[in-house]
Amino acid sequence: LNVKAALENLQPGAIAPFYPDIAQYKIKGAVTAGVTVTGTAKAPKIDLSLTSGSLGLMDAVTFKNLKVATVLAGDLKALDKADLDLDISAAEASAGGVGLSNLAVKLKKAGQKVNIASASVNSGKGSIAGSGSLTLPEKKDGEGTVDFTAKISGADLGFLAKSAGAGVPVGGTVDGTVTVKGPLSNPSLTVKAASPKVSASGFAVTDVALGLSGNAKEVKIEEFGAKFGGGLLGATGTVKLGDVPDATVDILGKDLDLAALTAGMPDAKEFGLGGKLNVNFKGRFAGASGKGEGAITSPSLTVMGIKATNLNYPLALEGNKLSGKGGSLVLYGGKASGAGSIDIATLKYSHSAEFSGVDVNALLQDFTGGLGGKVTGLARGSANVSGALAPKFSLSGKGSAHIGEGAVSGF
Repeated sequence: LNVKAALENLQPGAIAPFYPDIAQYKIKGAVTAGVTVTGTAKAPKIDLSLTSGSLGLMDAVTFKNLKVATVLAGDLKALDKADLDLDISAAEASAGGVGLSNLAVKLKKAGQKVNIASASVNSGKGSIAGSGSLTLPEKKDGEGTVDFTAKISGADLGFLAKSAGAGVPVGGTVDGTVTVKGPLSNPSLTVKAASPKVSASGFAVTDVALGLSGNAKEVKIEEFGAKFGGGLLGATGTVKLGDVPDATVDILGKDLDLAALTAGMPDAKEFGLGGKLNVNFKGRFAGASGKGEGAITSPSLTVMGIKATNLNYPLALEGNKLSGKGGSLVLYGGKASGAGSIDIATLKYSHSAEFSGVDVNALLQDFTGGLGGKVTGLARGSANVSGALAPKFSLSGKGSAHIGEGAVSGF
């Protein structure tokens, strides 16, 4: 054989008589092909070049300005046994809603061995590059293997989140490695990643380190650590993969500075938030909802100049609602208790509180920055507040207070 051909605007249906299995790839779009066939009819060698302005595969992947150069040798009716050299490039691509650019793949198949010499793609300002190998099964019911490592450099989380349709603004970059190794039916996965800073909805963590291991069914969070709000945040857990991911996590935050936590919310500054928090939470998340419990504690807090100590605030998560009941703290010689909730999807919150035995003079001196006189007595009362943490911090409410026997002097 020594045949050359050029094909313009070739549709997938035109190839089906020669390769019936092509239908399973759900190809959409047309290609222009240049073909040179040499060898024999039973064992042809095909040099094939393909270009396409737009091509879709499996209703999940699309390519723009796609170029493919390949050399096939062997029986095309048994394509899985044919030797193959393949170079692929595309100016733009999209997979699972994530936009990609500058895609380039070079691989060579000899027998059952596929050597992936290089594979690279850009995502936003970041890049992913990898190499490895595949061993295809000898028989139809056999087991193949994979050994592939990819390096992630400067992956733009904001770009990825926007491409994937995330409902909250995300920022930051990530570097790391991803290794996939083992049987094709269930290879092991290892991820090591780090980021100097990650932000979401006005909150930011720095010096992030992440370690994952697992397989296609379940991933274990070996390590998660970050500096958050002036303190340390850590987590471990497992994630069961599937149509609806199911995660079980154990989260621990230590010495989280309240002022630093709200630094990304300009409207929160006027409330003069201060103090350090300790947080623990154990729970399970399935899809967008979760269930779990934990607590927030603090030795001391400041809000609008008012100081409180010995905060203990139990937490319970049900669906998207994070609730607190039985919270307590010490307030100027008296006690305060309360309950509230926040919708973690909208970040809207509400809270009610009751207090008694509060030293009115000490509270007013701190709240006003100094009265110049004294208002003595002990107060009791209640308050209800509500608002939102994002996109703009807000707080409003009302309350009432009753002061027992006391006096006003020094004004």
